[in-house]
Amino acid sequence: MFEREESRHDLAFMAGVIVGAISGALTALALTPMSGAETREKLRETSSNLGPVKEKVTTTASQAVAPVKEKAAEAVSAASQAVGPMKDKAAEMAAKSPLPMGNKHDEQDIVMSEDVARDEVDHAADAARDAGEAVHDAAKDAAHKVEEKTDRPSS
Repeated sequence: MFEREESRHDLAFMAGVIVGAISGALTALALTPMSGAETREKLRETSSNLGPVKEKVTTTASQAVAPVKEKAAEAVSAASQAVGPMKDKAAEMAAKSPLPMGNKHDEQDIVMSEDVARDEVDHAADAARDAGEAVHDAAKDAAHKVEEKTDRPSS
């Protein structure tokens, strides 16, 4: 009994699919404003007119990204230049630290403090350098993405 009902439902579903496909095809034929050849020709004309727009977008994007690249490179350079003397001065100050020096235990603490200070300065220098490089890389990636989006084939 269940097989018969299932079979009827399957036939009804298939009939609905066929009727839907035929009615969709007839509607598309009736409502299409141009033939396929006319549509392809119109697409060719439109895509050939996009060449100057593509060039303008590429130029504008490159002009917008150039200052960002330059400033990012300057930031990396300035950070590197600023960190070098600071690192040396921090090491010098750690060496001249007026901490009390008496027994062996205090000397080890001073050496450990100098090492910690140097590590912190190195870490800060690396973080500044990484941040500057990240800005530079982000600007470069943005420029590449703009160029890729505007370099699509025009046919």
